[in-house]
Amino acid sequence: MDILVQYLNEVIDAAAEGNRDYCLGLETVGDDSRWAQLSWDLLNFAYPFSEPPLELLRRKGIIPPKDVSLEEWQAGRYVTFGHGVDPLPELAMFIRNYLEQILGLALTPGAYALLRP
Repeated sequence: MDILVQYLNEVIDAAAEGNRDYCLGLETVGDDSRWAQLSWDLLNFAYPFSEPPLELLRRKGIIPPKDVSLEEWQAGRYVTFGHGVDPLPELAMFIRNYLEQILGLALTPGAYALLRP
């Protein structure tokens, strides 16, 4: 199973058990400027760019799943997307593409730190 699907299942399970504030963080080892936060309904990513996020995604060929919507962003700081839970593999692929293609955050063991509450 994809590691991101596992992480998404963890935050969704926590919310189903009543902990809707549960969030997992990912950040590049040695570079805390490249990070992501995953929760049961939101994805929050570092966004060190001035270009509108949807334009950047389009230019990079990253197509968000139909249940993903841009919620908020601040140039040079962060971008937040709302999301549904199905299908999880598509959501995981979107997260992977963002992390790897936009932030250059490798999802290989030892390259990133997993931050749990």
